[in-house]
Amino acid sequence: MDYKYKAFISYRHLEPDMQAAEKLQKLLEAYRPPKNLGKTKENWRIFRDVSELQSSSDLSEDIVNAIESSEFLIVICSPKYKESKWCMQELTRFRELHDNTNKNIITLLVSGDPHEAFPEELTYTEMTTTDEKGEEVKVKVEVEPLAANIKADSLKESMKKLDTEYLRIAAPLLECDFNDLYQRERRREAARRR
Repeated sequence: MDYKYKAFISYRHLEPDMQAAEKLQKLLEAYRPPKNLGKTKENWRIFRDVSELQSSSDLSEDIVNAIESSEFLIVICSPKYKESKWCMQELTRFRELHDNTNKNIITLLVSGDPHEAFPEELTYTEMTTTDEKGEEVKVKVEVEPLAANIKADSLKESMKKLDTEYLRIAAPLLECDFNDLYQRERRREAARRR
């Protein structure tokens, strides 16, 4: 399927979530992977409501269309995220499009402990299995989401951490290993400094 957006950023319109979403969008859209990685990156278009939407008579329809047109969902996790019915609707809709699994969902922890910041939906996935009668049934399986983590004592420190942690988000978008991407990025940075 051809997607209009590489990723949809779902976040709460509060700090530090808003600033993290804005900076993450800029970093991902501007990112160019190291040539020796062997991965080519088309120009990623990252959906963030403030930068993509104009005034509209039906904002919710525009948001749903953007979610359905996005290959990945990036969830900016904080305790306040779970309190937003709009954020939870975005997450629910994306999961519905992916068989109620967390496939193609990437998380960025900005504040709080994981148990208070991750929505319950991100801590399980549904699997189809066969019961003792031989019938197929769906069961919930607990999972621990792997998150990029920019928690810090100040907003400034948090944004500084994002300068490296965004690579944890770029890696699955590029379908490559984070450690490989990170090491190549460090070598490229060292070569630039020389």
